[in-house]
Amino acid sequence: MSEMSCKQPVRRNTVTEYAADMNVLLTYYKCRDDWEDEKKVTALGYSKVLQGKVKKLDQKYPDKSRRIQKLLSELSEMEKSGEKDIDKMAGCFGKIMEEIFAWKQDVWEDTLRRMGFFLGKFIYLLDAYDDVEEDIKNKNYNPFSEQYIIEGFDEQVRRILIMMMAQTCREFEKLPIIKYTDILRNILYSGVWCRFEVIHKKGQWYYLSSMANMGLGNNVNALNDIKQAIRLEPDNVQYQMVLQQMEGGGNWYQEMQNPFGGMPTGGDDYCMKLCLANMACSLCCPGSGIFCC
Repeated sequence: MSEMSCKQPVRRNTVTEYAADMNVLLTYYKCRDDWEDEKKVTALGYSKVLQGKVKKLDQKYPDKSRRIQKLLSELSEMEKSGEKDIDKMAGCFGKIMEEIFAWKQDVWEDTLRRMGFFLGKFIYLLDAYDDVEEDIKNKNYNPFSEQYIIEGFDEQVRRILIMMMAQTCREFEKLPIIKYTDILRNILYSGVWCRFEVIHKKGQWYYLSSMANMGLGNNVNALNDIKQAIRLEPDNVQYQMVLQQMEGGGNWYQEMQNPFGGMPTGGDDYCMKLCLANMACSLCCPGSGIFCC
């Protein structure tokens, strides 16, 4: 029997079971929302698969399930009406996360609720920031649609997110966590910002992806990625030069690859190696990496 087919050890307890249950509930409601709003057939299919499990969860967590459904419905209605109050929208999702974090009634319930509330606001705002360009293009709702064109928009979003995460961390520090504290702190104080940096530097990510694909001989993907990088950062001269060289064809592609169409290995492609190394580090350890250009 191969290693891939061997069963992996899994730790299960009341906390992991609760987290799994909440994940199923949210997935089901998201699928239903996608079907009702956008008529996505796949979403309808997934919701049908989860329907039986959700009925049991509604009985297992009647009050919590009812509150989450109510809040999701409110959020959907506000989006349909084009609500412009960003804090109101984020606060509604924050209340959903508040319900999820309050996994039982004890002395730490209020602290966990506040932590979940502010983390929920952070998640909603970061997701809206990530989607704003695509939503405007497709004429979909986004709470940042009007602010997006204002100078200093990125910095404004960063400041709001910092405030939300500061409140989240403040509540976290009140909890009597003994095990894996450093790991959790690393996630809250550093890890959650990786996505913001990726969003903020989308063009750079596509540029690095283009370099990696080129080194692997995937010329079509490399060309598509560099074009996407330019769409995101149209004034970046470096990206434009790379595109011109790619479209020029000739020996340039071959010079960036080894004779077997794989990654470059010679001493003259040091810059390429650093680009590939940086991309690998970014994927494996977000926030790390090296830059050469």
